[in-house]
Amino acid sequence: MLDAVLAENPALKVEASHSMARTASWQEDVRAGMSTLLQRHRGKFQGVRASFDGQAFVIDDLLQAAGVRKGDW
Repeated sequence: MLDAVLAENPALKVEASHSMARTASWQEDVRAGMSTLLQRHRGKFQGVRASFDGQAFVIDDLLQAAGVRKGDW
């Protein structure tokens, strides 16, 4: 699905990605991966795509903890 969105919107660019490991604690894996991406790419992106709701909730928690609010990016 993401490939289709990117193909239809050439102005969008993938700044970075993280592939979730198949671990018993996927939440910690998502948290660690997204924390790293936030540190490396803060201010360089305007959106985050999560492949399922659980990831989105973890990422939202991280963004809120970092003080990021809608429209900050």
